[in-house]
Amino acid sequence: MQLNLTAFKEKRPSIAPLFEYIENAALTQMEVSGYSATIPYPDNLVNYNRLFLPLFMYSPDSKEFVSLLNLFADWFERLSFDYPNIALINMLINKHSGVINNLRKVIASDDELVTFLDARIIEAEHIARSGVTVDYHPDLMKMLSLTDSVKSCSVPVDHLKLPYSSLYLDFRNPQAPVVTRSGQVIHGCYVQQRIVSWSVAQRINLVEGDASLRLQAERGTIQSGKDIMMFQMLFIYDTKDPDKIVNSAFNIAASVDAGVAINQAVLNDDDVDNVTFAGDSFEEMSAPISMVMNTIMYMNAKDSERIEIKEATGMKHKIKSLKNPSKRRKAEARAKRDFYDYVRIGKQFSFDGFFEVGGESDTDKKSPHLRLGHFHTYYVGERLKRDADGNVIRDENGKGIPIPPTSREKEIKWVAPVLINASESDNMQHKKRRIQ
Repeated sequence: MQLNLTAFKEKRPSIAPLFEYIENAALTQMEVSGYSATIPYPDNLVNYNRLFLPLFMYSPDSKEFVSLLNLFADWFERLSFDYPNIALINMLINKHSGVINNLRKVIASDDELVTFLDARIIEAEHIARSGVTVDYHPDLMKMLSLTDSVKSCSVPVDHLKLPYSSLYLDFRNPQAPVVTRSGQVIHGCYVQQRIVSWSVAQRINLVEGDASLRLQAERGTIQSGKDIMMFQMLFIYDTKDPDKIVNSAFNIAASVDAGVAINQAVLNDDDVDNVTFAGDSFEEMSAPISMVMNTIMYMNAKDSERIEIKEATGMKHKIKSLKNPSKRRKAEARAKRDFYDYVRIGKQFSFDGFFEVGGESDTDKKSPHLRLGHFHTYYVGERLKRDADGNVIRDENGKGIPIPPTSREKEIKWVAPVLINASESDNMQHKKRRIQ
């Protein structure tokens, strides 16, 4: 069915890509028309109309479709900045029982239903906000896997800021695959950040209504009266069957301005022994979670590098110049299948400087070994108080008066991994570390 959402796109330009997707999906009646292993998961959702939204359960000319369309439009344009996804899920449960009843025919439990809807909301938000796919320089991905998540996790959570409204981390690197503890390969991960005010959290009963957040409150990671920072992660598993793609959702949450370190905000199996969660365990997902957090820390680090590469956009411009209809159709099919826009990170890192021959003193030369990388924070700017003229303010003993640490800014720095007293021929083994 032809669906014209021009009025929606003009009224709500900030989320126009979502309306374009809905138009295309309605036109194809959500028929799955293909899948390409060349492009990342989010591009497959858009290019081949694979994202399910509850409104697609109704005809586009029905009042139910229009009602849900307006709900999603309001959510992604305004409400999602201040509310967690569970708020939208509760609205669907309380106000759109027809959708929920139909979904319950194919989704067995309430926990699975919430998990399913949460995943679809994350995917839809990525489309609505023109989310960015992050591609790794191959050496960077390997080096991040060799970064000590235990040391790095001393970095405070509230020092981490996503550089884009929504990220998809593309893990498709055969030289450095991201795997779960049981050996399942992770294709990629959506990452979104949100700060929920304490007043909103109270109003929607956020902490008490969520087992993991309730546990965080008991541990002191979430503190009464403080706004809550949430990192939403949706892991996409690699699969040979695109119609059976598995995903797992995780949240990392901590109070803002509470000095909570990453290792305090990430739960492990010892923390959740007496709590039941849907999906994979925290222990099972420790390596993928570590890669996500290491990536975010890298993108927040002072010397990180990233470059935008517009493959798909460039192809669209070239296609417009084609006059022959047949050539244009072939070019459009190829662009859809093979090209996508992304941000490449880590261009400045390579294994050229990975090996440090003779790195130890001759008197105490150790056998070849790996020195894991790590992230840490350090203070920047002025250390001493100054007057209006820029002169150091001193105490009665003539010593400069230091600026309190709470008033100084911090930056994240990455100390990359390095092999000591080794060469490329050495077969170095390393122990994988987990967030703890």
